[in-house]
Amino acid sequence: MKTKFVIALDVGGTFIKSSLVMNGCSIQASQFQVPSLASEDASTTLQQFMTIMQYQYMFGTTLSNDLSAAVWHIGIAFPGPFDYEQGISYIQGLCKFESLYGMNLKKIIRSLLEANNDQPWAAALVHAPIRFENDTKLFALGISTLFPQERFISLTLGTGLGSAFIDQGKIRIEGEEFLVMESSMISLIAIQ
Repeated sequence: MKTKFVIALDVGGTFIKSSLVMNGCSIQASQFQVPSLASEDASTTLQQFMTIMQYQYMFGTTLSNDLSAAVWHIGIAFPGPFDYEQGISYIQGLCKFESLYGMNLKKIIRSLLEANNDQPWAAALVHAPIRFENDTKLFALGISTLFPQERFISLTLGTGLGSAFIDQGKIRIEGEEFLVMESSMISLIAIQ
């Protein structure tokens, strides 16, 4: 059986948290956080991503004897506004990641891996699928594993405020129940 690794990055305005996920389980010893360098130039911020990926790959080499049979994926939770399908950041006026505005991060990360293809870590990751998703939605999905049959609103507070709507372990973005949940959340925020 092939080992499936996911290099997970949770990119926030202040910190990037990372973990290596092996066959669906987060490896606690691989978890760490570093400054996100969100106000730096694009090259510096992207180099921070590459350093994290290299570290997690190297950590993975300590867990598996046969990395030639390993399947690698890269998952990046990123704040919006963001085109998650294409990998393009549209953050502007928020004092974070403005240097990445309009850049296709999926293509840039792939090209940075190709440029370092002579390094074993980059060669292993160069064809890895790269997936972006909203950081708050992924947090809510993680919490939903503790409450698989529940419907709830997840609010996250960091450099910004985020919200996600969960119904029995699935992200909801439309439907009658969603409208009731959305109006409840708006009322909750208005009260504060």
